[in-house]
Amino acid sequence: VDGISGTLTIVNSEFSGNDSDLDGTGTGVSAANVTGEVLLQGVTSSGSANGIVLDTIGGDITIESDPVSTQETVVEANSGTGLSISNSSSSTVTVSGASFNGNGINGIHLTNVADVLLTDVTANLNGNHGLLIDGATSLLETNGIYRSNGVDGLNLSNIPVVTFNGTEGTLSGENSVTFFNINTVNVIGAIWDNPLDGDLVGTINLTAGTHRMEHYEQILANDIILKDGALLIG
Repeated sequence: VDGISGTLTIVNSEFSGNDSDLDGTGTGVSAANVTGEVLLQGVTSSGSANGIVLDTIGGDITIESDPVSTQETVVEANSGTGLSISNSSSSTVTVSGASFNGNGINGIHLTNVADVLLTDVTANLNGNHGLLIDGATSLLETNGIYRSNGVDGLNLSNIPVVTFNGTEGTLSGENSVTFFNINTVNVIGAIWDNPLDGDLVGTINLTAGTHRMEHYEQILANDIILKDGALLIG
């Protein structure tokens, strides 16, 4: 779909095998130049070149399980990227109760968006990154799992404020998280196994609980601040 003056809503729908000739061009859900909001609920997109591609969206974007049928949004086994959103600098992106697993490149790739709110998201076993963001106003990640991806669990660039609350980034090929040009990182709760890496990082706030220095020592940050009784060991 290219060009909608208004909103786009897709509920309880399946899009599979849209790259049957394997030429790398088929997409499960593709929408561009939508002036209003985009709502995807209970959508399955698999076996295509890319699962969901949204470009130049004017309103907010919500991707979630269907609240009536409880059908989850599942984007998996695409040869390229599971979810791609770009050129939507006015759009708050909200993703909840959705999985992006086993895609050939990235689970989720966001470029030039506004606030990003991720809750109960899984992005595992993707070829490169579970979550890749280059350009957002902020990121709040809550209870997501980014496990066993080829390069990084999460790769985050050009975001003023990043907050992790119960995030897991484990078993990926290089780093649990890689940062570039992030002003503030807030870690309320997280599970890491590989180190976090990064450059041009301002302040890292570690809140409550016990944090291991080995996870943060590769980050070229200006300050690491402990809050609410947090401990930094190792």
